[in-house]
Amino acid sequence: MPEVQRQCVTHNIATANQKVHDDSYPYSLGKDFLPNVRARRIATLLGETELHSAESFARIHRDTQSEPARQIGAVMASVEPADDRQKAALGLLDGWDGDLAADSVAAGIYEVWCKHLSTALLLPKLGQELFDHFYGRRQWTNEFQVSVLPALLRYPVAPWFEPGGVEARDAMLRATLDQALDELVATLGEDMEGWRWGALHRIAFAHPLAILPGLESLFVVGGHEWGGDEQTVSQGMFEPGAGWDTVVVSSWRQIADLADVDASVVTNTVGQSGNPAGRRKGVRNLMTDVKRTLSTPIKVKEGGRTRKKSTQEGALMVLREKALRGDARALDRLIELAKLFNNDVAESGPAQPLEADDQAILDAYVAQRSAAMTLTTAEPSADRAAKVRDDSNQGGSK
Repeated sequence: MPEVQRQCVTHNIATANQKVHDDSYPYSLGKDFLPNVRARRIATLLGETELHSAESFARIHRDTQSEPARQIGAVMASVEPADDRQKAALGLLDGWDGDLAADSVAAGIYEVWCKHLSTALLLPKLGQELFDHFYGRRQWTNEFQVSVLPALLRYPVAPWFEPGGVEARDAMLRATLDQALDELVATLGEDMEGWRWGALHRIAFAHPLAILPGLESLFVVGGHEWGGDEQTVSQGMFEPGAGWDTVVVSSWRQIADLADVDASVVTNTVGQSGNPAGRRKGVRNLMTDVKRTLSTPIKVKEGGRTRKKSTQEGALMVLREKALRGDARALDRLIELAKLFNNDVAESGPAQPLEADDQAILDAYVAQRSAAMTLTTAEPSADRAAKVRDDSNQGGSK
């Protein structure tokens, strides 16, 4: 392929979804390609360092500088401001290198301004439906902001800027800058230092089940500030007609170290499968911990001998002893457990309700036994309390 052959001369190959062949190539490699602005940026970064490392390649993966942003931003910064607010905003774009970093205020102003400028240029000519398809809710890249808008700003002609010329262009730029600043104030407040690109442009990973009302917190993870846009190596596409949230990012990223394969690294986006709000790998859930705890062996004395039993069996033995000593709550709990687990449903079938007379007799018997057990344990408790008071008085008199 001609493009690959040309790049081999420079000892590197850079691809970023761009068309890698010219029209003379006889085989089909697809029809949808991105502009080559990202690939050119990668090639530039590769050429800036003679000997690359895993760290330098990682910096390329994270790069958020945009050449279209630098070109458009330079024209924007040349406009004569209408007031002090515009002057302060234009001062941040003066000399800006087009880096769409998440912490950049200049990037935030640039992106919001571009949205309002593009809307003013395109919506009257395309109508709402075609405008949404081409720009507002685009499903792929935005050729307009990469190629068309920089040229329109350099050569301001009618019918884009009526009646044509720099003055007409600058009038539209000032009007759309005001709209952008109004949106930034309404969204992020009056303090210009808070107008970071990442404060608008955030990333979250949503499972398809997140569309169900009330389940959003279970199936959405993230909410982090994100830099870049669709023209940067670190992809961060958004839909201007829907908001500023990131909708496309680089998914699989890999750096292969051929000198030390074990040092190779790879990262993938999260939330593609499973429950993104679930427990971390290696962390047991409560059910696992309960089962493990109840099965842990303990030593108990029974009939004068020490035996090993599970924690679960030991706990039931303690509950039984409390019930036999007259603890009404322990007795109720033991009866509940017996009803649940001490019946063979397969042989006897489901329990039948007692007749009213039989139920009354059983209730009276249970009440009588509970009262008797409470009575037999009340006097020793009083004796012990009296003994504690006596011992305490004796200790105080010494």
